[in-house]
Formats: sequence, structure tokens, C-alpha cells
Amino acid sequence: MRNRKNKKTVGIRRKVSLGFIIIAIILIFSSVISIFEYRRMSDYVSSLIADNINSINLARELSQLQSEFNSELLMQMTAMDSLSYPKIADDQFLENINEIRSSFNSQQEKEMADSVMYTYAAYMQVAREIEDIWPQGVEARKDWYVNRLQPIHILQSKYINQITELSQKALELNSQSLQDGFYRSIMPNVASAVAGLVLVFLFNIYLNFYLISPIVRMKKALSDYKDYKKEYKVSVVNDDEIAGLNELIHEVLESKK
Repeated sequence: MRNRKNKKTVGIRRKVSLGFIIIAIILIFSSVISIFEYRRMSDYVSSLIADNINSINLARELSQLQSEFNSELLMQMTAMDSLSYPKIADDQFLENINEIRSSFNSQQEKEMADSVMYTYAAYMQVAREIEDIWPQGVEARKDWYVNRLQPIHILQSKYINQITELSQKALELNSQSLQDGFYRSIMPNVASAVAGLVLVFLFNIYLNFYLISPIVRMKKALSDYKDYKKEYKVSVVNDDEIAGLNELIHEVLESKK
């Protein structure tokens, strides 16, 4: 008769539960990482995109303010009996350009905003000559505009357009970053799914080797013992209820000899 040893064993139920718990922990942990990563990227890039859109809108306002002033100036410049001249919206222009500059991150963007500021200062300096030029008549006004103000106006328009282009390119890059961030955020889920499949595959091997296979061998050995009086010679390598059952079968059959 075999003597059963009284020792602590890890039960089948605990092993199975432990396997499923490990798989669940991996899936939950990867999901939490994915959610955290996507929210972090989304908040950061969304803020950049909002700044880009705001910069584009402000640049358009700058261009509109400049165009309105220039158009009104041209209209009044040719009026023979008019001594009035347009007033540029200084405060609005400065407010917009300062807001644009504060939203820029790259050195190139900030340098371009500074260029607009410098040309604006030069533009305003020349524009203040209107009070002296306007009483001199239409020809003097045209000469002053063509040779003094228009070159600065063209340069300033160029810089404002470049700011718009930079903001549009930054918007495209940030939009792409948001999309890339989404794909990066789902990578942990993909990895966990692969890991889960691997664990399920290994767990299936474990169940077959340590649970199903021993039971099948024990059943066949018992059938052979019953039908053909063959000796029961099943051995179980694991240390759980299956091994205990196998040992108990050995003892019962030994006691009948």
C-alpha cells in the first residue's frame, strides 16, 4: 500500500484560476496604459492643433486689417479734394501678432512673427508721414506710396503669408502626430492580445498535459484493470488533486490484492 504524504499542494482549481487571473491582469494593465497614453497624446496634440488653428485665423485677420488699410489708402490717395486718410487699427494688429507669437513653439515661427513685428514698425513709421504728404497733392501721394510705403506693404504681406503657411504645416504635422499617437496607444492592446493568445496556447498545453492527459491515462488504466486484470501503472508527475486521486486509486487497488 502506498503511503500518502501530508504536504501542501497547489490545487487544480487554484492553478486554473491563477492562469486566468494572469491573463486578465495583462489585458487590464495594457488597456490602462493604452487609455493613459492616448489621453496624454490627445490632450497635448489637441492643444497644439488649437494653437495652430488660432494662429491661422489671427494671421488672416492681420492680412485683412492690412488689406483694408491699404485699399482705403489707395482710394483716398487719388481724391483731389480729400485731405483725409485712413487710420490703421494699431491695437488690434499688435494684439493679434503678440497672440500669434505666444502660440508658436519653433524658433522659425517666432522669428517669422518677429519679422512681421519689425516690418509693422517700419510700416507705421512711414505711414506717419501721411500728415505731411497728403497736403502735397495726388502726385506726391503716389510717389510716396510707390517708393516708400508699398515696398514695406509687400514685404509685410509676404511675412504674414509665410506665418499662415507655417501654421498650416504645423497643423498638418500635429494632426498626423495625433493619428500616430492613436496607433501608438493601441499598440499595448495589440501586444497584450498577442500575449493573451500565447498564454491561452500555453495554458491549453498545461491543461492537456497536467489535467486532461492524466485523467485519460487513468481512465484507460482502470478500464484495462477491470476488463483484462492488467496492473494499474499510471504515474502522475504533477502535485495536485489529480496526483492525489491517482495515489488513492493505487491504494484501493493494492488493498484488493
